[in-house]
Amino acid sequence: MGNLSPQLNNLLNASRLGNPAQPCAEYQFLGEFLHSYLDTFSHRDKDNRPFDAISAKLGIGHGFAGSEPDYTYDEDMPILGNMPDPEVPYWDKREYRSLQGEKAVYEFLTAYGTSPALGFEEIRNVLERFNAIREEGADFPGKARFLKETINKLIKDGKLKLTKNTENSEKTRIVEINIEKGGSDEYKIKEAEKNRGKYLENLAGQEHKYPGVCLPGSKICKEV
Repeated sequence: MGNLSPQLNNLLNASRLGNPAQPCAEYQFLGEFLHSYLDTFSHRDKDNRPFDAISAKLGIGHGFAGSEPDYTYDEDMPILGNMPDPEVPYWDKREYRSLQGEKAVYEFLTAYGTSPALGFEEIRNVLERFNAIREEGADFPGKARFLKETINKLIKDGKLKLTKNTENSEKTRIVEINIEKGGSDEYKIKEAEKNRGKYLENLAGQEHKYPGVCLPGSKICKEV
């Protein structure tokens, strides 16, 4: 995984505290760590400088650039600040950086959890095709549809065996997912915010145990 930034270490450490009062908290922090970790592959230039450090230097990340740094497909024009470099010739290519980030997350998850159902080389082609699909801002039906159909085929073929907890805490097998807009598994911002509050509510006021992490009601964190 290489050297992590102090803030990434804060999130990773928070995911490993194993607080029995909030069993879902560690998974919440793990998700936030993985999101932030993957962002380092798109929000930094070839010299490992944060995106904002090569433009406005206002501490606003890629606010002025919209979703541009998060796109996974290549463009003819190099990304701002990422002009071709003989020593790192592919870093200005989004598809290359995206695949490196996906591989790093895969390696982390397979080391963190149980044996993988699929080896990385078995899904490399899927990721390369996914990364190459164009998108604009929040409009990415083609990418979501491709990913949904690919995952559902792997489930149908028995290569992925997924389960989820029911309301009575029993596990039930997942036979299909739908992450497209309006689908049953679509990411919902309001629901995610509600779940975060629920999973972390008993940690309020424990900033000393979770340095650098935003907890419910924390005065050191500001809404953005």
